[in-house]
Amino acid sequence: MRALAQTLEEIPGNAWESELGPAPRRAMPSRSGAGPVPRRGAWARAVTGAAATAGLAGAFLVGALTHPWTRVSPAGGGAGGPHVVLTPVNAPAGGGRAVAYMLGNGGRMRLRIEHLPPSPPGTYYELWLMTSTTHLVSVSSFRVGADGSGVLNLILPDNPSAYRYLDISVQHVGRGAAISQQSVLRGVIPA
Repeated sequence: MRALAQTLEEIPGNAWESELGPAPRRAMPSRSGAGPVPRRGAWARAVTGAAATAGLAGAFLVGALTHPWTRVSPAGGGAGGPHVVLTPVNAPAGGGRAVAYMLGNGGRMRLRIEHLPPSPPGTYYELWLMTSTTHLVSVSSFRVGADGSGVLNLILPDNPSAYRYLDISVQHVGRGAAISQQSVLRGVIPA
């Protein structure tokens, strides 16, 4: 902490300026006799700001590693090879579409989502490998933002050829892990 404090002391006064103008300073003798230093409140704000920035960066990194969600590129974002097109189950207005690309030997998948309605508060989407409502396994839970599009890179929990469909359902927070019976997109897995 002392090294950080010393580094902050060495930053020139004009570096603390922003579009709002210079930071308020009060001249105080420094311990080294080198001249005025920022008052203690400015130090506390600087240290707190640095800690908050480091915390946010860490949270973003953890989130990116545990949920590798990226934007859809206009040029595609898929891959060659086997894929499954998921279309609306009951053709709701603006029901969206998804394409799942099987990568490698079938142990990984890239799911491209387009125009899926944003996740309302208290809900999320769930991707399933399924044959029926009793023969299924969850692949991943995810939420969709305002643009309704994204790419999700996944590791599959089972061999997809052991199932008939890929299904996306709307799930409700706090209602258990079972499929909700509100399927919105579904596609047939090729045999």
